[in-house]
Amino acid sequence: MMKRTTSLILCLVLSISLFAQSRGMTFLVHNETLTSVLKKIEKAGEKNILFAYQATDQYRVTANIQAKRQKEALEMVLQGKPFSFVEHNTYFAVQYTGKTTRVEQIKGRVVDEHQKPLPFANVVLISSVSKAYVAGCVTAEDGSFVLPYADKDAMLKVSFVGYKSQILACKPTMHIGLHPDTQQLKAVTIKSTRPNVVYKDGAFTTLVSGTILGELGSAEDMISQLPFVSGEAGSWEIIGRGAPEIYLNGRKLENLNELKRLSAKDILKAEIVTVPGAQYSSKTNAVIRLRAVRKRGQGLSGSLYSEYMQGRYSPHGYEDVQLNYRTGGLDIFGEVGAGLDRSHATAHSETQLHTTSDWEFNSRRTTNTLGGEILMNAGFNYEISEKQSLGMRYETTNMIGNNYTHSWGATDVWEDGKLTESMGVDLFSKSKPIGRIA
Repeated sequence: MMKRTTSLILCLVLSISLFAQSRGMTFLVHNETLTSVLKKIEKAGEKNILFAYQATDQYRVTANIQAKRQKEALEMVLQGKPFSFVEHNTYFAVQYTGKTTRVEQIKGRVVDEHQKPLPFANVVLISSVSKAYVAGCVTAEDGSFVLPYADKDAMLKVSFVGYKSQILACKPTMHIGLHPDTQQLKAVTIKSTRPNVVYKDGAFTTLVSGTILGELGSAEDMISQLPFVSGEAGSWEIIGRGAPEIYLNGRKLENLNELKRLSAKDILKAEIVTVPGAQYSSKTNAVIRLRAVRKRGQGLSGSLYSEYMQGRYSPHGYEDVQLNYRTGGLDIFGEVGAGLDRSHATAHSETQLHTTSDWEFNSRRTTNTLGGEILMNAGFNYEISEKQSLGMRYETTNMIGNNYTHSWGATDVWEDGKLTESMGVDLFSKSKPIGRIA
């Protein structure tokens, strides 16, 4: 009798759940930004919605959405607006179409040098003029992709870790073959395991340790090669979401320089969260969560990081020492780093003005800077479980000695080919470290 009752309750709960799903989403919006409404539809539905914030923020929506499925709600709020979308397995890709009334699609497939599909390759439409993001997606398991295409001047950029990126003219149907990037991989062979991407619990999880991603140098280098990530180090964006917040073992990174000193081999996995939950700020567009490899062993360990770059006039050096003491689940750590920069820059401008006389203004400016910085941090972290930890970290930075800036130059004024005035400038500034008396 108990088993029969339990089965009846389970069936009833399942029926209620299916009934709720069949009814769809219901809510009222009045004069809200399209960005805000798309986020509501995303939260109420099962799929993510990728779009460009700078395009959707300009439009407002008033709508009464009653018992609509996610796709129907999306069609409803975009009706009459210069946007189109394409549905994928786990997300919708929305594109701004401008004044164009005819919207086409680009369909294609991305393969490697052996004609095997490359899943989760980044495929992004960019403006041929400004190189700004227009629309984007990642390839499916079979390497296929579909994107709305309205901007006839847009170009298609395709990238995948370990392969040379390509920027191509758009065609309705495209077959794109990528070739290994030996410069990027250096000593890494293309036979290394490709990263496996899984969508689970609202995040795209990518294994790093033991894959090509783990052999790309620093964590900073690795992040630039993740699915859905575009842009250069320190200025990353998630396709269709904007700039992400980055977390390491549950701790938000305020200083992204930590990623330079962290080896990619020490990262177990990376998670891309395109729809941040309630635990994040409402202003958070996207999140990259990094989980470090839990190193075995007890006792004291340390690492030394050294960096030096030399330009024609601008050397840059950085040294960093890290120490860690581990016992059980407790880590006590400390770090000291110091850097020195010298820069030299020259600028020249020429302006012409034609009125009753012909005027010409020639300006020359040279700037030299010299500065150093020291960073220190210390703290502890206690790992209760893989999902629970507590800790504290204190960090401080200060200048090494005095920082200097010296700028000098001149401006010459010519009227009808004759020098009428010459003005010179010579500026010098000095900054002192906090707490130093001199």
